[in-house]
Amino acid sequence: MKPELQPRIDDLAGNGAGLFVHTARQKRNRFVAIMVCLALLASVGPLIAGSTVQEGTDAHKLADAHGMVEWIGALFALVVGLALVMHFAALGNRLYLFIGLAFFVNGAEDLVHGLLCLAGGHQWLGAEHAQLAQFIPGTYVTGRLMFGILLVLAPFAPRMLGTSRSPKRETILVSSIVLAATLVATAVAFMLPLPQFIYPNSAISRPVDFVSAAVLVAAFIVFAQYYRRHGEAICWWILLSIGVNIIGQLMMSFSKSLFDVSFNIAHVYKLLGYIIPLLGFCICQVAIIAACRRAEERLQEHQDHLEELVESRSAELSQTNVQLQEENVVRQRVEERLRQKMEQLELFNRLSQGRELQMIKLKREVNEMARKSGVAPPYDLAFADAGPIAKAASEEDVTP
Repeated sequence: MKPELQPRIDDLAGNGAGLFVHTARQKRNRFVAIMVCLALLASVGPLIAGSTVQEGTDAHKLADAHGMVEWIGALFALVVGLALVMHFAALGNRLYLFIGLAFFVNGAEDLVHGLLCLAGGHQWLGAEHAQLAQFIPGTYVTGRLMFGILLVLAPFAPRMLGTSRSPKRETILVSSIVLAATLVATAVAFMLPLPQFIYPNSAISRPVDFVSAAVLVAAFIVFAQYYRRHGEAICWWILLSIGVNIIGQLMMSFSKSLFDVSFNIAHVYKLLGYIIPLLGFCICQVAIIAACRRAEERLQEHQDHLEELVESRSAELSQTNVQLQEENVVRQRVEERLRQKMEQLELFNRLSQGRELQMIKLKREVNEMARKSGVAPPYDLAFADAGPIAKAASEEDVTP
């Protein structure tokens, strides 16, 4: 087999360096890249907010803009969640189930969050924006807490539960349970009197959002450990997304009111945190498709080479078979000639032996006639009275 046509099993399995599983050096470089990206995003946050928010902007316009941003972010989050849940349904790795549900649940809460913002500005639900404003922080915090908790649990799921034997059935069951819990939490946020979420005079204006940031920090730590052990490329993108969401959640912790600078920075980062895993997932899928095509090309080349080897070996075998047949014919001819020679030698041997026996017989008759005449026998036949000649003579006498 030609070395250049030898298919690489690691590439076929999706373990090519820099493609699906990162090497130790690549993991170190990517950890540095995450830290640099997060540091840059944390430093340019006020500039982003300053370019999007102006003093004296109408509250209804801000609410409409914020509602649209929430819906766009929800769309990205729902797409990411569905993609990762479908990934679990196809391959059975529970890590992707929990990550997908985390994004899906947060996206659903953002959808409700955006609806409240738009409904308050346009009185869709028969209530003014001021009346709905109390529920906006509640839905936001509910989504972020569920998002962080599911991400904390995600890396432990494959280790504790293993690979799912029935991913499709488990997808329906777990998704139903998580979505039901989310609906209950959202309903509680609407039905029960909510605690105060914003403390404008405190150093940390939104302590519940700060708790959400702490949960996301825990998720970042466990995902960093998981990525350090396994090096899966998609986990690097999830890790970067969690880091961006941490910065946004910390900014949200210092928001004094709806639609202030910190509030808008947090939502910009949250939207960016949704786009990052979708981008990473798309890049990984493109890489998978490219790897499959390369594998198919290598396999086709390998198959063509095998066909050439088979044809070459078949031609060699055919030629060898012809040579063997020719050698067999020659051998048969040689054997026939040897057989004829053996027959001739046997005939010559019989004739020679018969002539010798006849001469011995005549000499004995002469010796007998000499003895009868009183003359000494002229021939010494002692050699003929013992050994093979005597035996042959006796057989000659017995033979009719």
